[in-house]
Amino acid sequence: MVRPNDHTADAGHAPAPAGPLVVAVPDGAPDDLGAADRDGRPTTLELAATPALDDLVASGRPRRVTTIPEGLPAGTEVGLAGLLGLTVDEPAARGRLEAAACGEPLEAGEAAWRLDLDPPEAPPADAVAAIGRALAARGARVRALGGHRLLLVGPAAWGDGPPGPHQTGEPLENLVGGPLAEAAEAAACALRRSGVDARVWPWGRVGGAHGSAPAVLGREVDVVAGSPAAAGLAALAGASVHQVPTAALDTGEIAALVREAPSDAMLLVHDGRPDEAAHAGEPPAKVAAVETFDATIVAPVAAALRERGAGSLLVCADHGCDPATRSHTRAPVPAVTWHPAARTSREGEAAPRATERAVAALPAEPVAELVAALAGGSLRTRGALAGATGPRGGGVVAS
Repeated sequence: MVRPNDHTADAGHAPAPAGPLVVAVPDGAPDDLGAADRDGRPTTLELAATPALDDLVASGRPRRVTTIPEGLPAGTEVGLAGLLGLTVDEPAARGRLEAAACGEPLEAGEAAWRLDLDPPEAPPADAVAAIGRALAARGARVRALGGHRLLLVGPAAWGDGPPGPHQTGEPLENLVGGPLAEAAEAAACALRRSGVDARVWPWGRVGGAHGSAPAVLGREVDVVAGSPAAAGLAALAGASVHQVPTAALDTGEIAALVREAPSDAMLLVHDGRPDEAAHAGEPPAKVAAVETFDATIVAPVAAALRERGAGSLLVCADHGCDPATRSHTRAPVPAVTWHPAARTSREGEAAPRATERAVAALPAEPVAELVAALAGGSLRTRGALAGATGPRGGGVVAS
């Protein structure tokens, strides 16, 4: 069991030296602790070897953070918004996020949906072109997003799509009808004519902009996004976005980002690999993903902040995702806050860890309030999500 320290910056210790606020996000890293206990298995965070994170917990402050407010679905659309310091009253529509991430403009009266192919295989270019021709006749257009994912842009009057295929066990025909279902079937027919036998699943709501302004004001925000959803959310929030697959960032690049960040900046680094492994139902792969996050993101970020002798670090997932169920979880997540001036003061105590079980007795803290406090009330995004239809502020930089 972990309890808050009284030697950290926000609990009576000297304040953290002025410098950038870095937020490291292992997407979906926590498991469902209740399910793990019922199954008699340890969680991913308990199994993973995370020496860098353990070192931060030893001298920093372990926390238990509510990233998914009551009544909202668990997912990056909600959890990452809070980690950007935004107050969330409804999740941004997934298609809108995907459109913002790839720079696809939405005109008045248009909406966007994700199209997922099942089985999840990337269609050849001629098949995507065939889908585009079929949907153009319906007043819509399509864009390849990479892998088995496509973006559909069409009349907003087509209405909301169903949840994503990973979010429901219901068959598609029970979940969607009308023009959106007809568009999906037209896309599937175009695929079959191109020699690709796949179901096309349209998903995402038409509405869903965050209705409230950023929770805190003042700092410039830069985001290294490891997924299109993260990139789109950050772009709509007005952050400067570098859409780089996290696996492509080596430790030297991560450290350089931290060393070069202005003292009044916030840098958020999002790693989507733990969530991807959990959705695939692969527990060993999820353990490996968490260990990679520790070695390639947490360790170099902490080292760069130590080198600067300034700044602070929050390590916090946006939500959980259990590999046994392949589903997102909404329980509060384990987290840690740390700064270079923190010193270990737990002589004689067992080394603590940032796991679901270790922080279970701590009070849950709302994520946006925590980020605001760490930013000193001086975090600024260059726009709000309400009414946004495409990249704003710094926009998305594909690297």
